[in-house]
Amino acid sequence: MNINYPLVEATRIKFANDKIAEFPYEIEYCLSFRNVFVVMLKVPLKTTYNENVFGLSIGGEIIWRIEKAPYQGTRSDCPYTHIVAINDNEANLFNWCDINVRIEAQSGKILDYVITK
Repeated sequence: MNINYPLVEATRIKFANDKIAEFPYEIEYCLSFRNVFVVMLKVPLKTTYNENVFGLSIGGEIIWRIEKAPYQGTRSDCPYTHIVAINDNEANLFNWCDINVRIEAQSGKILDYVITK
């Protein structure tokens, strides 16, 4: 049987070395960028958990967590809801507060942001 790693199951990710990373919420996205997996959690409604994007090494270690969005307006509840790969080391993240954030996948550093509304 051929198994592709990592295996994503609800709130857990299992890596080829049998390491398991667990999160408090369901995993919505897991994208591969070189030697880093960028994971976005699906945050339940009425729950404030805005820094819901993580970078994991190929060995399953959490190496970064997204920093606070540079702008949220007047809302306090602004989790990221979508991720799109731009290239092999950058992604766009979109949150509930109409912010599009461009990040570097290897470090999680916010490179730029745009208010979309």
